[in-house]
Parts: sequence; C-alpha cells; structure tokens
Amino acid sequence: MKVRHTTWVGLLMLLLVGCGGEQPVEEGSGSGKPDAAKPLAAPAVDVWTAVVTGNVEVVKLHLESGTDPNIKDPNGAPILNAAAVFGHRDVVAALLEQGANINGKDNDGNGALHAAAFLGRTEVVELLLEKGVDANFKNNKGETPTDSLNADWGTTQFIAGLLQIQIDQQSIQAGRNKSAALLAKRGGKVGAGAVGGAAGGLIGAIRKQDAAEVKKILADKVDLNAPDQQLGMTPLAWAAAVGNVEIAGLLLERGAQVDGKNGDGATPLHVASFLGRAGVVELLLAKKGDPNARNTKGETPLVLAQVPASLVPIVAGALRLEVDQNTVEQGRPKVIELLEKGGAKTTGVGGSKLIAAIRKQDVAAVKQALADKADPNGQDPEFGVTALNWATMVGNVEIARILLDGGADVNGKSRDGGGPLSGAAFMGRADVCELLISSGGDPKLKNAKGEDPLFATTVDAGATQFVAGLLKLDYDLAKVQAGRAKCVQLLKNGTGAKELCAAVRKQDVAAVKLLLAKPTNPNAQDPDFGITALAWAAFHGNLEIAGLLIAGKADVNGKNRDDSRPLHAAAFTGHSAVLELLLSKGADAAAKNSDDETPVQSTEADPATTRVLAGLLQLKLDTKALAAGRARCIELLKKKSAAP
Repeated sequence: MKVRHTTWVGLLMLLLVGCGGEQPVEEGSGSGKPDAAKPLAAPAVDVWTAVVTGNVEVVKLHLESGTDPNIKDPNGAPILNAAAVFGHRDVVAALLEQGANINGKDNDGNGALHAAAFLGRTEVVELLLEKGVDANFKNNKGETPTDSLNADWGTTQFIAGLLQIQIDQQSIQAGRNKSAALLAKRGGKVGAGAVGGAAGGLIGAIRKQDAAEVKKILADKVDLNAPDQQLGMTPLAWAAAVGNVEIAGLLLERGAQVDGKNGDGATPLHVASFLGRAGVVELLLAKKGDPNARNTKGETPLVLAQVPASLVPIVAGALRLEVDQNTVEQGRPKVIELLEKGGAKTTGVGGSKLIAAIRKQDVAAVKQALADKADPNGQDPEFGVTALNWATMVGNVEIARILLDGGADVNGKSRDGGGPLSGAAFMGRADVCELLISSGGDPKLKNAKGEDPLFATTVDAGATQFVAGLLKLDYDLAKVQAGRAKCVQLLKNGTGAKELCAAVRKQDVAAVKLLLAKPTNPNAQDPDFGITALAWAAFHGNLEIAGLLIAGKADVNGKNRDDSRPLHAAAFTGHSAVLELLLSKGADAAAKNSDDETPVQSTEADPATTRVLAGLLQLKLDTKALAAGRARCIELLKKKSAAP
C-alpha cells in the first residue's frame, strides 16, 4: 500500500542533509540580504552540517560569506526546515535574520512550522509564530502544523531514527503539548485534509466499526466504491484495514466492488493481506477477489503479506489506526496460506524465497527457488531491489552467474531505477562488476536521479555506511574502497571482451587461448561493432578459433547487436566449414536478425553490398571462392532445415 499521508513523511526529505550524495541547489530568489563588497570565504564545514549540528557560529559565517539562506536540498526541503526539525532555535533565528523565507515549502508543501511541530520543538514553534508564520499553514494535502503533532510514536521513532535524532517519548509529548497550546492561541486547527476530517459519513462509521451506523447509511443512496478524498481508500478497503468481516460483508452485499482500487492501485485484498486480516482475506477470496491483482508498484497481496511487519506501525500511523504489530505477525501466515490456496502466484514481483536465499548466499537454496519457478527478475517488497542486484551487492559471483543463466536481466532495474552494475560498483564488488559487464551490463545505465554506475563509486564513507547498514550488508570499508577502484577501471575500460574480439579478428590463436584461460566472457559483444567473438571467428572463417570459443562455452546462437548470429556471419562470407561446425553444435538455421533475415538470406547479398560490409568490418574476402562457399552454405542450411 502506498502511504499518501505527507505531514511527517515529507520530513524524510531531510535525510539527504549531510549524506554527501548530492550538493544542495539554490533558489533563484536570492539570499534576501544586501550584496557584500568582498564576501568572506566560506568555512570548511558545510552549511548543512552546521545547521544539523546546531553550530550557529559557522552558519553565520556561511551567511556572511554569501550562502543563500533559502538554499534547498535536492528534494526541495529548505534549510530552514532542517534547522526547525532538529530544534535549533538560534540557527532558525540566524537564518530568518538573513532573509530566509519563513513560508518556504518543501516539495510536499511542508513548512518549517510543520517540521518543528512534528518533534515538539516548542522554542522553534514559538519563534516562528512570533515572526508571523500562519498557524494554519497548509501543505499540499491541506494539513496544518497541528496535524504534525498527532503522529503516532512508532512513526515518530522511525523518522527520528533515520534522521539520527535521539528522542524520548516523554519529552516529545511534552513538547507537542506545549506546541499545541501555542498553535491554539494563534488559531491553529486540524487541517481539512487530515484523516480526522473524514470522520463523518460511511467511512467514519467503518473506522469506528459501528455496524449499525453503516447499515443506516447504506439504506440511503451512497457510492460504495468512491475512494475518500484524503487517502484515496475505498469503503471496502477501510473495512479490510480495520479487519471487520461483518462490515466488509455488508458492503459486498450492497454492491461494493471486491477488487475496487484505491488511489495507489491497491485492492481491499492488498490492505487485508498487509495487515494480517485473515478473516477479511477469506471473505474477499470467497467473493472472487483477485489474489494476483497488482498495485501501481506491481505488488500483489502475497507480496504485501511478506513485507516486514516493522513497517506496519508507520502505515497504521498514517492511517490513524490502532494496530498491534504482534497481531499482524500472527495473522499473516494464515493470510499467506489462504492466498496460495486461492491461486496466488508465488513467483510474484518479490520472489521472497529467492531473495532470502541470495541474501544468505545459500547457493543450493537459490537453485531450488529458481527450480520452483521463482522470478529471477523479481524485486523484494521491502527495498525494491532485484534478485540480481542483491547478488551483486553481497558480492557473490556464483549466484549472480546462476541468476543470469536463469534469465535474470543484466540491466534489470530496481525500484530506484538503478541496475545491478550500480549495486556492484557501490559495494566495490569488482568480480561481480566484471561478470556483469562481460554479460552485457550497461556502464552508462542511469537510475531515476540520473546517476550511473561510475557515480556509485564516488559515494562518501558516511553515506556508504548508512546505506549498507540499512540493507544489512556485511562489508569492510577499506575493501569497498579498493574494490571501487577496480570497478572504475572496468567501467571505463571494459572486461577483456574487447581484447578477445581483437585477438579473434587478428586470428591470433595463442592470444585467444590466453584470454579464454582468464574469466573472460566468450559471449560478450565488442563495444565498437556489437559483434560476438564467435561471430568474428565466423566472419574470418577460422575453424580453429571457432572451435576454441565453443569449447570455452561461447553460445553458437549468441546474438550480435543487430540480433544476427554466428551463422549469419559464416553464411555471408561463405565460410562453409565454420557454418557446418556451428550447425553440428546446435546453431539455429532459422534464426532471424533484426531485419527478419535468416542465415540463408545473408548469402543473397549483392557484390556491392558485400564489398561495403567487408570493407567496414575489415574482412579479407576471396571473391572467387565466395560464390562457391555461399552455395555450399545454402546447401547445408537447407539440409538442416529439412531434417526432421
């Protein structure tokens, strides 16, 4: 389920502060202070670190040297919001004094007052109100700072933990109580966009689990499938969320759509599965609810039933529901059993058994999961990381190769848009990096932020430790750095595939043998022409090298960039001996290239076309032998095609 509530979730944007992932960007509005004739040099400590740590003197030096007090991080969060959530009143004051926009917003529309109220930063709340900020300042969802005061403790702990802020519940609650009084004095109210604003009507009755009131409302004409305006959830999804089988039954009897979708594409079955509501799951399946329905992230109910239960308090907090995590954990096994009996496909997007085996580096379990039809391109539901990307980050070459052989996409993207090569480069897994590049991994593949694998090698130590810790990866920072240096060379220079193809083109048998003795992928395409080593051997008609490559596990049906195969190359150049070898090793005589041409059609190239292509590829052709060679190739290909 997608949590749409943004009062405090938007504060996560502050996570990038001090992580070193990207440099903040400045607003075009300027600093709001007069230009200095000779601005001072900026201090060595960056302004974001100074703000987060409350170093007001360094912050002032930055401002005096010309740093914009309205600077934002890459996700649009103003620096004033950071000072507010960390509770540094003097820093907030310094920023405001130098022209910081008191009404500045992050991308979710949250202002500094939302941030301060969230953690009960009373002194900051008081200062902002004194400076004239509106107590009912609304974000993009219509939520006010008063709504920020109502975040549940589980959500508060989670976000404070991510921000690395030490908190205790008693102090936070005391601060929120004082902040509430300050806001109330200034007319602060709960926003119209808050969940509390939806307390009336059908959904309000469902949330209260008042079956009698639900029946009364259903007696009138009411749209049973309309999502609520605040969270985009249908009435049946709310019944699933609270786990009330009776109310869910009433809604279904009156015409509620069993697979009606919320704003994030989730169905009531997704909601019930995530929260371990086995009774509701059983009812929905009995009413033909689709166990394989997917939300906008591609997740099925079975995937959500396996998302870590530690995320439940966060989602429940956003929905303003009282949910016991232990009850959820106890209900999920029954939910999974019901879903599987109801026809849920266990391959799904997540492939949880496969992912778990990869993270444990259990080779036998990985093989078994693939044998059980686990999706080699699936993402885990928690982090959205693909199976192959997990293998690259844990650095297991054997598992990565097994996945590739099992159909994993070497450039398959994780939820953030990054490919396996970025994962390998980030963790400095040079051996895996080499395998991926040799297997067609794209060194220029960018994630959603426009970052390529080379960028992943530049992430600083602090951010590396944070991400590795979040993903629970075992690592040695010194080895990561050393491995990254090797990855950089591989990303810039390739893996040896270029050298192998060059040796084949030179028909240097000794060099080919030497390269094949190394972990060089014989199926990689050369970067210039996109032609495999075996196809080059076929173009040159070198039977010995073709044999060496096949013995070295070159794929006789391996594709070139234009989808042509070694057979096309041998047929084009009329090298019947190599073509005969390829056919004997299982080459497909009917294979087609991107122009829908078979190897036989490659023999039909006219003399002019043949000369042009041969010149482009620097091939030496015996024009007298070419016609006879092509005729023999046609004979062999037709014979193979006619064979039963």
